[in-house]
Amino acid sequence: MSRFSVHIGETTQSVDLPVGPNDPTPLVRDVYCEVEAADEDAAKEAGYREWDVKYGEGNQPVSAIVRVTKLD
Repeated sequence: MSRFSVHIGETTQSVDLPVGPNDPTPLVRDVYCEVEAADEDAAKEAGYREWDVKYGEGNQPVSAIVRVTKLD
């Protein structure tokens, strides 16, 4: 098993941006975690499990930027 850093970030395409200057900025969700996994694909899956823990199952982003970096 190797150690990986995983970042999954929602892109602005999946959130409604404010229309006017006084509208609140929407939350852009993301998850950073370090996981032990067999390979990058398994690390990505572990990152999405962390997403489900943080934001609830079925709330995964429609469009996301996923970065997986091997640490060792």
